[in-house]
Amino acid sequence: MKQSKAKKKISLISSALVMGVSLVFCFIFIKSENSSLSFFSSREINFNQFDQNQVISRESFPKNNQTSDRNTSLKDQLHSNPSRLPAAEPSHTESRSVKKYKKVVNLPPNFIPLGKRDPLTDKYSPRTKTALGEDESLSLNLLPSHYFLNLERNKEETYRVSLRTQYKDRPVDVRLSVHDQLGKPYPIRKVRPGLYKMTLNSSELTPGKKYFEFQARYKNSEVWSRLSLEVNQSLVRHLRPIDQGLNAQGNLFFNHEFLFHQEGTYLIEGILYHENSPIAQVSKVLKNVPQGPSQLNLQFHGYFFSQKKISGHFQLKSLQVRKVDDALKTFGNQWIELNSETSYLSWQQFNSRAYENEIIRNKIERLTQR
Repeated sequence: MKQSKAKKKISLISSALVMGVSLVFCFIFIKSENSSLSFFSSREINFNQFDQNQVISRESFPKNNQTSDRNTSLKDQLHSNPSRLPAAEPSHTESRSVKKYKKVVNLPPNFIPLGKRDPLTDKYSPRTKTALGEDESLSLNLLPSHYFLNLERNKEETYRVSLRTQYKDRPVDVRLSVHDQLGKPYPIRKVRPGLYKMTLNSSELTPGKKYFEFQARYKNSEVWSRLSLEVNQSLVRHLRPIDQGLNAQGNLFFNHEFLFHQEGTYLIEGILYHENSPIAQVSKVLKNVPQGPSQLNLQFHGYFFSQKKISGHFQLKSLQVRKVDDALKTFGNQWIELNSETSYLSWQQFNSRAYENEIIRNKIERLTQR
């Protein structure tokens, strides 16, 4: 009797356990189904953000065995009935682009208004580079004379680097070493405590891109830094200014004579200043330039100055000269400082007729029609 009662009790407990486990599995199954449904409802909200012509690929959904069939059916529905998707509204990026294009729609395509920054000065003017050691006690300040160096035949060019070393904000003498990318060492001259100079002349420099690695050690501290240098054969040399001012159409021009060392096609870019601030950049392509002296006439469309009522003295501050090969690639970066200045010009003297820039106008139309 006792054994039969014990067996009944065990069977009741087993049945209860089985029922409990079954309920747990049912609960998990229901939760998983609900989560799948909620996932697709959230996906349907996101569909409304797509453009009508956008292709929704299988990769845009999670790769899950339970949902792959549903993903395919949703994709098929969207392709078969694209009218379910509303047209996309113009984005903020598009509106900013339209505003940007409207500023230059009445200017030639080679004319770029500038703000407070001179892109050529930013590119070519050396700046001090500071490096710190791991404990930040030892610092190395490097000031190169060039980022780009152009070598001209029979003319000596020099590349200099000024190095200042400090330990806890005071100048110190350190152990210095300099190597190029090939591991070749270069000598450094001490000027005074904490100040060193490295000088290389034309005979030590060959065309190409290279870098110099500097290492400084003091006590248990170490710091290193790297400077890059691009060496090119000189493309052109400035000979003399010829004339500058306003032409018959009321456009600002600068006419200069240059000596071109090689024949070919050149891309010239000039930066115009007004009251010691950059205001415009213009570019010009010179095709089939012969070796020898040639004149360069850069023009800045007068409508820009007339519209903004800009009067005063204008300076063609600098030029960038690059050669263009048959594949339309540019090379041989060369920076030429000019500082050519006009007499006083009133905004009323400039060309007041807008330039019809069809390329920019078509871009604006395409953006506003979306």
